[in-house]
Amino acid sequence: MLLESVPMSEGRAQGEKPWEQHLEVRFCLVGSPKPPRAKAAILDLSTEGITLLTTRRCVPGAYLAIELHTPAGRVLEKMVGRVQKEQKGLTAGDWVVECAFLAGLSRRGLPAATKLT
Repeated sequence: MLLESVPMSEGRAQGEKPWEQHLEVRFCLVGSPKPPRAKAAILDLSTEGITLLTTRRCVPGAYLAIELHTPAGRVLEKMVGRVQKEQKGLTAGDWVVECAFLAGLSRRGLPAATKLT
């Protein structure tokens, strides 16, 4: 997985991946009584895992409930990921979080996530 950091506020039009404009990620710790609310940008996405850029710190070993949302707010995919690695982002307060999916992203979910609209 990719472990680079680009400030969340910085636009990335050149070389931008398809999902960067069309998906919103929300997550929370597994077992949290509240639905996923923390937001993140996707740096990398595959059927095995996801790398997120967020302002929330996530300890390696923690389990996250992750949701991929369309721009209209519809939940496209829900999965559980285990934090493999975290590192500070380039901008103060940003964190790069690498997660491995427990069950993997569905074959249906990855093409839908990467489809340009």
